[in-house]
Amino acid sequence: MESNEIRLGNYIRLAEDFKFVETNAPFGTACKVEAIKRNSLYLECKAGDGVCYGEVPVAIIEPIPLTEELLLKIGFTNEYHGFCNDIELSYGRYLYNDGVNDDKLFVSINSAEYSLSNIPVEYLHQLQNVYFTLTGKELVII
Repeated sequence: MESNEIRLGNYIRLAEDFKFVETNAPFGTACKVEAIKRNSLYLECKAGDGVCYGEVPVAIIEPIPLTEELLLKIGFTNEYHGFCNDIELSYGRYLYNDGVNDDKLFVSINSAEYSLSNIPVEYLHQLQNVYFTLTGKELVII
């Protein structure tokens, strides 16, 4: 990942174990971006029984893949062709099918049958960014 793909409030996860002063945050810990620097991010991570904050190199973070479980958790409902909330996420075969991306999600506005681009929405931070751009609101992550 590159730091220019991320904005404040995005959620990412640690690609390896990381030590925050006295707290260990294991691989896969989901973290919220609080500040962005050229080669590092200042993150809020829930690890163990508490919350820790620290500066983490961009090299050890990775995107959080979108799953049905995650989409349902953040308020989307499962519809016939995809998932709906204030925006609709539709499966590739519905909006754009290159024969490879059938299971990836694309963004649709008001059920329009075209994609905003031919780039699938695969990760939580991408969905957060598109959601904010289209609605002017932050996507609530529980």
